[in-house]
Amino acid sequence: MPTYCAERSDGDLIRAAAQLVHYAQRFQSRYASGTVPASTSELWQLLRGATCRVYEIEPRPGARAIVTPPIAGYYRIGIKRDLSVTERAFALRHELGHVLAGDAEEPVRLVDRGYLTWAERLADLFALADLVPGRLIATLRRIRMPWADVRREIERLICDDWGPDWHPARVDDRARLRIRLYRECGI
Repeated sequence: MPTYCAERSDGDLIRAAAQLVHYAQRFQSRYASGTVPASTSELWQLLRGATCRVYEIEPRPGARAIVTPPIAGYYRIGIKRDLSVTERAFALRHELGHVLAGDAEEPVRLVDRGYLTWAERLADLFALADLVPGRLIATLRRIRMPWADVRREIERLICDDWGPDWHPARVDDRARLRIRLYRECGI
């Protein structure tokens, strides 16, 4: 699994996210590299390769998803039953990011508290690397869309599809990081 240095700057976060994406591509080569997000079957292949099992959890305030440390050799990702299809897609990728980053030695919940921590930012960026494909960003730039407008488009996608109730600071941070991941790493 990837390793990270103790310094926790945004540049380190970008490099760590790129490292996670490349690690995920060992199991599923199309993760964060196609013109559209990985398909359901491709995502399941990646989850299997990362020894993850997915199950549904009952709706509870605050928690959308949870990942547990390995039990009998498998990480268990619990996804809240009442999530929309798009929220579920994000939550699976987010929790998988925690697994691949080695953050799942204790249960980690996808909640709004703590969204600016290193681990949450990294897991969100790992998910957005696939859900906002680099080729989409390239297409927007090819039609001469200014970076500020690309950022607003990413913010719109986040708010409409994966995080309709996200705090504005989280939306802004993740859109900014997603653009940096593309510009600095080509992902």
